[in-house]
Amino acid sequence: MKQEDLMARLDSYTFYQQVDLGGGLKTPGLPTGPKQRQVLRFIDSLDLKAKRVLDVGCANGLFSFAAEKRGAGEVVAVDHTKNNIDCINDILALHLKSRVRAHHVNMLDMTPEVHGRFDLIVFAGVLYHLRYPFRGLQVIRDLMAPGGYLVLETGIFEDFGHRAVLSTPSPDDSPQKSRGGNACAFFNERGLREALAYFGFRVEQAAVPGQGWKRLVKKALGSLPVAYLPISNAVFLCRYDPDREDRFLREFYEGNPER
Repeated sequence: MKQEDLMARLDSYTFYQQVDLGGGLKTPGLPTGPKQRQVLRFIDSLDLKAKRVLDVGCANGLFSFAAEKRGAGEVVAVDHTKNNIDCINDILALHLKSRVRAHHVNMLDMTPEVHGRFDLIVFAGVLYHLRYPFRGLQVIRDLMAPGGYLVLETGIFEDFGHRAVLSTPSPDDSPQKSRGGNACAFFNERGLREALAYFGFRVEQAAVPGQGWKRLVKKALGSLPVAYLPISNAVFLCRYDPDREDRFLREFYEGNPER
C-alpha cells in the first residue's frame, strides 16, 4: 500500500498509542511516554521465545507488536473498543506483516477454558477503570500459566501511610473526571501489592516512571486534611506462583457458596 493511501486509511481511526510503522512512519496518537516506556522495558527484559502473550486493553497494539518482536509464539490482543480491534486487524497487522490477532472481548468474560493460559499478560491502563478491580485481577490470575509473568500498569493513590488502601471515587470526584469520570479504582502501592499477593503474584520489580520530585509534592499534599487524591502511574513486573495463594481465603471468597 502506498504511503499516502496508508495514512488516509489511518485517518479514519482514533489512536491512543503511537505505533511505529517502519520507514520513518508512525500512526497518529500520543507519543510513547514514561509509563509506556517502562512497560516496554519490562517486556524487553523477558524471554518470550515461543511463549503465549495476552495484551489486555490493547488499544492500538503497541505492546502486542513489541511482544511479537521479542519472539512470542502467539500474541492475543483484546479490547472492548471495536475501533481498536478493526484498526489492528484490518491495517496495522497487515502492514507490519504481523501474526498478532485482536479480538473484541470484555476481559471479564475471558476464561482459560475458552482462551487458554498465557506466559505473559500485559495489563496496562485498565485496572483503575474497573468497577470491580478484584474481579479483574481474578480473571488475570485464572488466565495465567504457572510461573508466568504479569506486566501491570495502573494509576495508584499516593498514600504513603502504612495502611493498605483502595480508593473508589465517584465520577464527580474522579481525579480524571475530565475524561468522563470512568477512572474509579485506585489502590495505594501497599494495597496493590497485597491484592497481587492474594492472587499469587510476587512483585519482582516496580517503578513509578517520570515522577521524581513530583512524588514528594504529592506525598506532602496527600498528608493534608483536604479532599485531594494524588495519583501516579506505577508499573509492576510480577510472577505468578499458585503456591503463594492463601487456600483458605480463596475458598472463602471464591468457593462454591452451596458447600
